[in-house]
Amino acid sequence: MKFSIELPVQFRDIDVMGHVNHATYLQYMETARVELARSLGQVTEGF
Repeated sequence: MKFSIELPVQFRDIDVMGHVNHATYLQYMETARVELARSLGQVTEGF
């Protein structure tokens, strides 16, 4: 199964070298996980 979403990269996510902070990747993955579950009907709104 393939699943993708587009997430905007915020200024606060970028370090002084122009790289996305490593901890931010975990937030991106969590957002993608929830969106995948939602697309499969496995997330009930309100949680």
